[in-house]
Amino acid sequence: MCIRDSLKQVAVSADHGLLPGPGGRQRGLPGGPGEEEVHEERAYELEELEAYLYGAGFSKVRQYGELKLRPPGEDEQRIFFAARKEMIEIHG
Repeated sequence: MCIRDSLKQVAVSADHGLLPGPGGRQRGLPGGPGEEEVHEERAYELEELEAYLYGAGFSKVRQYGELKLRPPGEDEQRIFFAARKEMIEIHG
């Protein structure tokens, strides 16, 4: 794992490798044997995400703990957002 603090980015890599298969043969995982897969993510402050949602026209922005209908705790691995956006009727 590589963390770039100034950009709040995280890069995670995984080597698919080989697994034992039937008859002692080895089989590769999707992506091919020994092929590396890299995922990059960016971390956001909760205040940033709320500001983005309000800026995009959402209202009633709420935060919830991981898979629970309660405010997030300090040790949450994930925080879920719910927000409302009014629909605009277009008459043509």
